[in-house]
Amino acid sequence: NSPTPTPEDNIQAGGEVPDALKTLILQAAIKIADIGHLYASHDVHIKWSERLEEEMWRQGDVEKQRSMKVSFLMDRDKPGVTKSQPGFVDFVVRPLFETWVACFPKCQTLMDRVEANYHYWKLKEQEQIAEGAPAETP
Repeated sequence: NSPTPTPEDNIQAGGEVPDALKTLILQAAIKIADIGHLYASHDVHIKWSERLEEEMWRQGDVEKQRSMKVSFLMDRDKPGVTKSQPGFVDFVVRPLFETWVACFPKCQTLMDRVEANYHYWKLKEQEQIAEGAPAETP
């Protein structure tokens, strides 16, 4: 009596994948592509993180001008995306990529790059604490 193969086993073996799982895989692939700067080289990741933060702050500026409540991470007077990267990786990115790599082991390099960029943000956070500034998390 052999154990029932997991979806990961079927994918890795090139076996049949149910349509619902195909849809889920495509949705995950789109999300992974959307946050692609997280697994880019360090320099590219930093540039895109800064661009993303500026784009979000501009949206917050428009919301302020329209007397709207400023959306989360979009207020340039508060910590932004670059200050929240460790938490974003911990709670969103890492679980997504761990699952992805379980299905597609050849993508481990992407996870390794995510981890390298994550460590950059953690080090930056620790440096701020050492300088006496509180860790800025939204």
